[in-house]
Amino acid sequence: GTVTGACTITAGNMAFSTLSQSAVTTITSSVTPTCTNGTSYTITNSGANEGFIYLGSNSGLTGTSRIATPITVTDGGAAFTLANAASGRLTGIGDGTAQLLSGVLTGTAESASGKLAGVYGSTITLTITF
Repeated sequence: GTVTGACTITAGNMAFSTLSQSAVTTITSSVTPTCTNGTSYTITNSGANEGFIYLGSNSGLTGTSRIATPITVTDGGAAFTLANAASGRLTGIGDGTAQLLSGVLTGTAESASGKLAGVYGSTITLTITF
């Protein structure tokens, strides 16, 4: 017989709340992979968002309507971008249960000085390969 490996993934929201007009704001997000026991996995950024949040979540905006929010892998500080997937990734081996990887992604929003007032947002899609 054969036991086929399978994986799913969930992640916590990076809710920046009120952004500072004079300093950067930093938050973390946990990621929870659930993989069949013994299944190796790699989690990467799909590349849909490479480090910005946008006024009204409109990813077509530029300039004062977007705020740089680069995301790094907390352990080691590698950029969590598709272009940097060789080092900016999360890896592990499943044990058949949900494995909470606490604080593994760190987002840092630049100062909101000079940005248009409003609610900013974006979506980052994680890819799990196993």
